Amino acid sequence: MSPGEQADSRYFMPLLDQISLPGSRGRPRKRCRYVLADKGYDSQVIRQYCDRYGMQPVIPLRKMHRKPRPG
Repeated sequence: MSPGEQADSRYFMPLLDQISLPGSRGRPRKRCRYVLADKGYDSQVIRQYCDRYGMQPVIPLRKMHRKPRPG
């Protein structure tokens, strides 16, 4: 659980790193095939994380993307 003032997307990757999915036999899988999330999780970093580990992100796009921070 995260404090109310912090964005849940900050905890997305650490949460998925702790998941253990039981399978039919053998050791549990560490990665799921699909990630379902709401618009609050629409970020390039999260999408790249999913791509890196072979997960298909099912996340609606935000209507307005934030501009990159300078610096």
